[in-house]
Amino acid sequence: MPDLPLVTREDNRAYLFDRFAQRLLEQAPGSVLDVGCGRGGLLRRCEAAGVAAVGLEEDAERAEELVRAGLDVRRGRAEQLPFEDGAFEWVTMRHVPHHLVDPPRAVAEALRVASVGVLLAEPWYDRFQPSQDVGWRIDQWLRADDRRAGMVHGEGFAPLELAALILAAAPDATVELETHLKPAVEDLAALSASIGARLASVGSDHPEAAVIAALLARAAETGAGLGGSAFAWGRLSSPG
Repeated sequence: MPDLPLVTREDNRAYLFDRFAQRLLEQAPGSVLDVGCGRGGLLRRCEAAGVAAVGLEEDAERAEELVRAGLDVRRGRAEQLPFEDGAFEWVTMRHVPHHLVDPPRAVAEALRVASVGVLLAEPWYDRFQPSQDVGWRIDQWLRADDRRAGMVHGEGFAPLELAALILAAAPDATVELETHLKPAVEDLAALSASIGARLASVGSDHPEAAVIAALLARAAETGAGLGGSAFAWGRLSSPG
């Protein structure tokens, strides 16, 4: 087991969110559209910094909840944004592309309504490290289990794949990549309990139970690394 600190998934998410929000605000954006705004964390961070921000959420109940909380959130789909061309300086999608039915169309739409550029982020693992490789394999098992339950939860986009999504829609854009990773592993007891709850509905003799059991056994030797985040900046060649 590597000598790495134990960190909860919640703390890891908070760390990665902070990196994303900080990097966005360093650009001094005049306006931001956050596609797939979730619980509105980025909107609140922008509001605190004096940046005009609008969120887009497909789920009607969540969108209404955020509006009641005082946030400017519109309901809509990433693949068909209800905004005019160049309506925002920056458009963001944080850990959203792998949840979309048509990611290329969504990125093209983000670029259409951006006047300066887009900032995309996707989960990322440094698979050259054994703990990270095991963490990635477990994460892929969890995503496949979500798909079996009917969710849209793709395998995810590597950094260069994010760049390709941007360049396919805006060939003249300038693309920069960066990765962020908190060196840590997660608590295997908590992870095993969470996976056990998933398996309870299918039974211990299900083929997927043996797959994840083998991965957890490997994780006991290497640790299960927590995922990081890959950022892709797409700056338009003639902003504004």
